[in-house]
Amino acid sequence: MPTKNRIFWNEQEKQAVVTAARTLRSKSPDMNLEDVAAKAQASLPKNRRRPMNGKLISWVSKSIRGVAGAASGSAPAGAGGRTGQRRGRPPAQQSTTQSSSATTQAVIDAGAQILSGIITHPSVRAAIVSAFGGSGATQGRAGK
Repeated sequence: MPTKNRIFWNEQEKQAVVTAARTLRSKSPDMNLEDVAAKAQASLPKNRRRPMNGKLISWVSKSIRGVAGAASGSAPAGAGGRTGQRRGRPPAQQSTTQSSSATTQAVIDAGAQILSGIITHPSVRAAIVSAFGGSGATQGRAGK
């Protein structure tokens, strides 16, 4: 039976950890989340710090991104002044997502062209016709 009591943070402690984590993440974006979570708790007294585990790291990660429900039941109002943008994404990451979406669409379009070229090749069409019911399958569509 565990002898150590669980630590439940109040709203001030949660906000202190989230603020410290966001500051650390903005100063050192390459720092891993475990280190961010550990150092963000440094603002709390030692007896109020939580042991490192996956749930704490996940909570800190969600809080940094501003995911609703992560820090104190809902995202803080006006977190970082990001009104009019997608939830919790900084502008640089948002533009990366938009360019990634454009890249994804370009890859899909190129793939569709390649597939169309493959399907229209005479040997591939002959194989499809023979696999799916002989020559009668395409004769009905050829006249349309």
